[in-house]
Formats: sequence, structure tokens, C-alpha cells
Amino acid sequence: MSVDFSSPPGFILRRDRQVGLAALCLFIALAWWYLLSGAGMPDDMSSMAGMDMPMDMNMTQAWTPGYAALIFVMWWVMMVAMMLPSATPMILLYGLMNRRQASRGAASVSSAIFALGYLTVWGAFSLLATTLQWQFERLALMSPAMVATSAVLGGLILIGAGVYQLTPFRDACLQSCRGPVEFFARFWSPGAAGAWAEVSGAIAAGSGPVDDRGLRRFREALRRGLVDWAARGTPSAKLVALVNRGMALGSEVSELRLAAGQVTTRRRRSGSASDRLYGTVARSAADLLQRGDPHRLRKCANPACPLMFYDVSKAGRRRWCSMQTCGGQAKARAFRRRAARGRPPTTSRSQ
Repeated sequence: MSVDFSSPPGFILRRDRQVGLAALCLFIALAWWYLLSGAGMPDDMSSMAGMDMPMDMNMTQAWTPGYAALIFVMWWVMMVAMMLPSATPMILLYGLMNRRQASRGAASVSSAIFALGYLTVWGAFSLLATTLQWQFERLALMSPAMVATSAVLGGLILIGAGVYQLTPFRDACLQSCRGPVEFFARFWSPGAAGAWAEVSGAIAAGSGPVDDRGLRRFREALRRGLVDWAARGTPSAKLVALVNRGMALGSEVSELRLAAGQVTTRRRRSGSASDRLYGTVARSAADLLQRGDPHRLRKCANPACPLMFYDVSKAGRRRWCSMQTCGGQAKARAFRRRAARGRPPTTSRSQ
């Protein structure tokens, strides 16, 4: 009997995720505790900021180096408290993928270094916010309690936030800001296939190393074959042979089990983690070829999106991989074009 030590056991991966999650939750809790306890601000200023009472808007605070550092820390901790919860899934997934890569002897970077990238970006924003607050207070546009003393400033901030929603920068942000799994699947190399397989449930955590390059080649060949099938209406012999080879790698075997005097039969997949993943993808492709309509397999209408989808809508006129991303961006662009031409917005719901 041989034991495979090429990949960390599943219980180690689960333990690492639990420890990482607990550490992140503790970090978030400490950040909120610091903010709610006054963020180190003087007692008179923090009490005025939280009371509904008139106060002298002309009151100024001397910006000493120590006070500037205090404001910077307040902004930085505020960013951590608000943004770290949304970054937690990405950090945990990175830790899982990083552990698998390190177990295969490949170069890896600590999850703490990865999280430090977030802290650095938030720190840069905090430095900018501190500088702006200093200038606003110097120009008497904001009180030391961070209350706008100018109606013009408040109006400009609201107008700027609204204009941003109509600019290409918003679309660029939405195009780049993806979910953790999709981000790593597109930009992580190697190891993306194994991470995707574990997260999606195609293979169990700690199942062993995955042939990432081979699976990428298999995916691209399968994609080309399916695009040809959608265009011609019939699958090519090359595509059928490719699917058959994939299903043969990840075959299922039947075995008997004896428990409490009862004999049962179960089916399990044989082969390595890579073979099982080949088989899972190939069986999905085989099911699509047997039961699917080739004319409903389409590429997303967004030229910048590489994704394909199978249209299951009743009308069969779906155009976007997702209305939350590509479809929503297209509607926003169309709205801006109509607004620029002076036309009233339409209420169509076409996809």
C-alpha cells in the first residue's frame, strides 16, 4: 500500500482555512472596536461628532505631525473594517491554491504577503484621504469632526458620485472586478484548474496534483470543437473522439460494500485527480452533445468577454453570459448614448 504525499490531506486544508478565517474575523473585529471606541481621537472631538447638537463650525484643529498620523491611522483602520470582509473570500481561496502549489515544490508566496497588498492599497487611499481632509479643514470646508461646512462641497461630492456612474471608468471597474474563482481561473498559472475543480466540487480538496497545462489544452480543444458544432449543427468526428478520450480517463467503477449485514453497490470514479477532472468535463460535454441544441450555444455578445453560455431562456434570444456583468454594462452604455442624443430612455428588457 502506497501513500501519496504530493498533496496536503484534506483535513489540513480545512484546518488552514478555519485558522485563516478566524484570524481575518479577529482582525475585522479589532478594527471595528478601534473605530467604535473613538479611533484615538480627543474626547471632546469624538463626543461632538456623535451628538446632535450645534457646534462651532469655525473651530479649527492644529495639524501637528502626531495629529496627522492619528487621522491617517483612523482612515486606514476604517478601510480595513469596511473592505476586509469583502476581500476575505479572495484571501482564503488564494491560501488554498498557494498551499497546493507549495506542496508540489513550486514557488509560492505567503497569504500574509498577498493580504499585505490589500493593506498597501488601502494605506495609499488613506494617505490621500488624510491629505484631502487636511486641505478641506485649512480652507474651512470641513470641520475637525469631518462634517462638511460648505453646501457647495457636499453638492459637488454628490454630483461627482453620480457622474462617475455614467463614465467608462465604472464599466472598466465592473469588467475587471470579478469573483475570486473567475479571477484565479483567468490569471493564475499554474494551478488554476485544480483550484477551480476543488471550489466547484468536481474533485475533493486534497485530491492530489492536477495536470493544469494538459487540462487547459483539453479545454481549448473542446471549446474549438463546440464552437464548430454550434456553427455546423453536427459534431465533428474529432470532437467525438476528444470527448471519448476524456471520458475514458475518468471512468467509473462499481464495487460492493458490506455494512451491517447488508450488501450495497456504489459507483466511484477511478484514476488520479486529473483523470477524474478530465472525465467530469468530458461527460458534461457528452451530455450537451446528446441533449443540447447547437444553436443555443453562444459566445457572449460582449467583445471583451471570452465566456460562452448555453441559452436556456424560453425565447432563445439571450445575448449575454450574465446580466449582472456584461448585460448590465451594455445597457448602461446604451443609456448614456441615448442621453447624449437627447432621447428619453427606453424600458425594453431585451437580453
